[in-house]
Amino acid sequence: MDLDRRHWHPTYPQLRAFVAVAQERSFGSAADLLGISQPAVSVQIRDLESAVGFPLFQRGSRGAELTSVGGSLIPFARRALDALSDFTIAAAPHGVDSVLRLGAIPTLAPYLLPKIVAGLGSTISLRLSEQRTDVLINALRDHSIDLALLALPIIHSDIETLELFTDTFHLAVPANHPWAGATGIDLGDITEFPVLLIEDGHCLRGQAEEICANAKISNTFDVGAAGLATVCQMVAAGNGVTLLPECAVELEARIGTGIAVAKLAHPQPFRTIGLAWSKNAVQKEKLIELSASIAQLLPPVSPGVHRVRSSRGPKG
Repeated sequence: MDLDRRHWHPTYPQLRAFVAVAQERSFGSAADLLGISQPAVSVQIRDLESAVGFPLFQRGSRGAELTSVGGSLIPFARRALDALSDFTIAAAPHGVDSVLRLGAIPTLAPYLLPKIVAGLGSTISLRLSEQRTDVLINALRDHSIDLALLALPIIHSDIETLELFTDTFHLAVPANHPWAGATGIDLGDITEFPVLLIEDGHCLRGQAEEICANAKISNTFDVGAAGLATVCQMVAAGNGVTLLPECAVELEARIGTGIAVAKLAHPQPFRTIGLAWSKNAVQKEKLIELSASIAQLLPPVSPGVHRVRSSRGPKG
């Protein structure tokens, strides 16, 4: 095949067949998955291999195995298919009216998304994702998600936000610790245990470090975990204490986890939780309405807290 690579692009059927065979490791199973004949799958793979110039699969007794070239190209094929799916959703007549693409940071997703799904699940289809703040902001900008649930403030003037509630920090300690269930604890009095932190790059990590710095605590330890569940298990095992936001207490410090909560002295440290969307979103008014509906499903806030704004504070 003569191929002008400046103008060649794989077709949608070729990419579907490529991903399906890679997943099933069988041309026959891929055909069943796609609802087409096996010869049709073979034709799509043959034409794609001819265009690429290299075999994508090795056929043998173990089935269809990706070659090194095929293995290097499969992530791009998956992303291309995802992008086409997102395009189809965005171009649908009702757009966000039928599917809401909602992202959340890892220190909120396990605790708030189930409540949102339970509250909205009968009225709208939800497509969920869990990513760090910087990834969510980029996803809002390129319109691959509609709303992001995260900690405020954020610095980007092209992103609008709605403050939802104040999430107070407590001290999570082993269940047998003398401070278990105590109130008015001075964080600076911690001496025998390190304060355990999630991995760098998450907004909660920066918030916890700031709280520790204000309390003149230098004995901290990076657990290297992206979420709070692993950190809390380390606390339950007696390896330290950690700062636990209120929204996570119900799940992470429930009875039987080996963790207890101590309330810190006033003024208690906190983070502000909110929703964000692109200022240039096609159906921005609909997103604002949905954000107000989500707000009703989450903890109450003080009067006057709810307002739409462009955030210009520290990066989350």
